[in-house]
Amino acid sequence: MIRALFVTLASIAVHLWAPGSASGGEPGATTRTLYWTDRTLGAVLRAPASGDGAPQVIVQGLPSPQGICVDPVRGYVYWADTTDRAVFRCDLDGSNPVLLHASQGFPKGLAIDAVSGWLAFADPALRLVSLIDPATGDTETVVSTATPPQDVALDGRSGRVIWLEASVGLSSASLDGDDQRLITPSFPGQATVVALADDRATLYWGAAQKLRSIGTFGGCAEQYDPPVSDLKGIAFDAVQQRLYWVDEDGGRILASTDGGEDLRTVYEGLPEPWRLAIGPWAAAPSIAQQPESVIADERDSVSLKVVAAGTGPFAYTWFRGGIELTDRGSYSGTATARLTLDGPEPSDVGSYTCRVTSPYGEVKSEPAVIAFRFSDPLGGSGE
Repeated sequence: MIRALFVTLASIAVHLWAPGSASGGEPGATTRTLYWTDRTLGAVLRAPASGDGAPQVIVQGLPSPQGICVDPVRGYVYWADTTDRAVFRCDLDGSNPVLLHASQGFPKGLAIDAVSGWLAFADPALRLVSLIDPATGDTETVVSTATPPQDVALDGRSGRVIWLEASVGLSSASLDGDDQRLITPSFPGQATVVALADDRATLYWGAAQKLRSIGTFGGCAEQYDPPVSDLKGIAFDAVQQRLYWVDEDGGRILASTDGGEDLRTVYEGLPEPWRLAIGPWAAAPSIAQQPESVIADERDSVSLKVVAAGTGPFAYTWFRGGIELTDRGSYSGTATARLTLDGPEPSDVGSYTCRVTSPYGEVKSEPAVIAFRFSDPLGGSGE
């Protein structure tokens, strides 16, 4: 029953993650979003995969966050916490956190099939690999493992779950636990992390200073030599063909092409980054509605409004003649989408612009002019 559900849904949504599609991104999408857990901060963070924005804490106050995965279709982030012995869910911006599943063990590795929305988790304490129904939080055991499973991947399209045992290697089974296979044995160094590329063709796995890739059904493994002292998280963006990984000791997130070229540090100076996940496409901010110039009578209250598009959250800053405004005098709403002038003075006449920023970039509006018809002391009026 579970296998039929996964395969049926997958067959109608093969192109779900294409950039700019209705459910995989937004018009003008420019970058994917990285999500990761940080054990020192006790937090879930996110930042543009391009490295062009500052990391943003979206959930904090977590005792021991571990595995993380993202559902780009329904807009959820999931994480496992071994101290709370639970799996949690929130919206992509960290809002509306809820407890999804309370465990008797220590859920650690976490993965999702974004087509069906089902999750898989590895529990090293109970030596179980299980599925979670995202609608109810109910679980179904897939396999009991011989040794503690460290991490898990889920391939809903082929109807298989993949798990990693440090001393055994990579194994897989059908969603009902049958047809168990050893994909590849472990290697010295006690592998502890595995990730399935979002094109479902390749597995990336490793530990410490080692990183390897292999086809989902085995074959010849490729070995990388990443500049990392303690590998903790892996994620692969099949559209951009970029591999991301966490160097926990170095406090860095790094990236390269699938072949190990174009190596660069995406983020550094992170306290204790742990597991890593690729989120949905994000669009840089743009102006959907420009502010309009106005001419008003003396002492009239007037407003300028800007409408932003793209991926938020958005921050707004208003300027007059290039000088940043603050809420004082006749000005209010200087840090919002609507600037209001209440009881303006002649000195308030001028050209106004708004700068809109988000974690994915910034944009400035076209100028709008505010002018007033002020009373003439001789009885006339003027602008």
